[in-house]
Amino acid sequence: MLEKILNNIYLSNIDKESKKKLIEDSKYLYSNGLPIFLDEQHVNLVFNIKDNIKSFVEKSTSHHFIKKHNGDFRAVFVPSEHLKEIQNWLLENILEQNIISNSTYSFVKGKSIVDHALNHIYQNDFWLVTFDIKDFFPSIRKEAVKNIFLGLGYSSEVSNAFSSLCCIKNNLVQGFPTSPIISNIYLNELDLVLQEFCQSHNISYSRYADDLAFSREGEKISKRLYDKLFQLVFYTLKNYGFKLNENKIKIYDYNHPKKLTGIMLTTDGIKVPLKIKKKILKELYYCEKYGVEDHLKKAGRLELANYKGYMYGIAGFIRMIDPQTGWDLFRRLDNIYWG
Repeated sequence: MLEKILNNIYLSNIDKESKKKLIEDSKYLYSNGLPIFLDEQHVNLVFNIKDNIKSFVEKSTSHHFIKKHNGDFRAVFVPSEHLKEIQNWLLENILEQNIISNSTYSFVKGKSIVDHALNHIYQNDFWLVTFDIKDFFPSIRKEAVKNIFLGLGYSSEVSNAFSSLCCIKNNLVQGFPTSPIISNIYLNELDLVLQEFCQSHNISYSRYADDLAFSREGEKISKRLYDKLFQLVFYTLKNYGFKLNENKIKIYDYNHPKKLTGIMLTTDGIKVPLKIKKKILKELYYCEKYGVEDHLKKAGRLELANYKGYMYGIAGFIRMIDPQTGWDLFRRLDNIYWG
């Protein structure tokens, strides 16, 4: 493969200096196990793109809005099968070659919200502080994505083409398969800055997407330490183009129930919130007693989309935290007639 590409470069009509640069770039990419791309035309040829890349991406993407818990709406972008195939190829063959910080628990193979939560469990009283990044994906600009590909050794032209395939209107978006790992790569340095502070203050730090969690044994966090932590998070996020969602800051002292990514944290370990357990048990009871259709009709929720998926999703969440209860729920769900 490398010999064929180098031979094509030698036989091309480009100037001597450009040939030399392409040969160096090709050898570097090959030595690092990365696929070789010479220019934007090469990208278009490999991925069968017959239009300007930016136009191709915009024409190949649809979007809709989902309602968030606070009543606001979030845009979700859906790539066409062709674009999704390209993005998955970039994900598997290029982006996954990057090293992700060990503080990151989102979108990482072998890690989950349970691992994120277990990072903040103590045998004695402890405090927990959580911060939330506002407009997470859209805050990461195309130029930052381009820099990721540049850092891997791709030329400016190829890096621009790749970043264009991963962005809409110069931003990352929710719904593209490449967005999660790109966000993790981009936040590597931010994670390291926060890690360094936490290590010097004996604080545990972990991040799950846009949720930052800090904890330490002790009854409560001192005002002085909290102020230092707040300033660090606020200005570090600002340096990387993010805004802190100050309305979502949560401070849990030793005597407050602590929740992290939907999981309760206690000195006895992680637990499923009682509210979630009660909800699914109630839903199951009515499904078993009246049948799914009659239950939804009585509840005025007959038009609810994918109720079966919703129920299995809750059971799956519970199974991650409490396996025995989760399997029991799955057995009951499997015995229900879903129509």
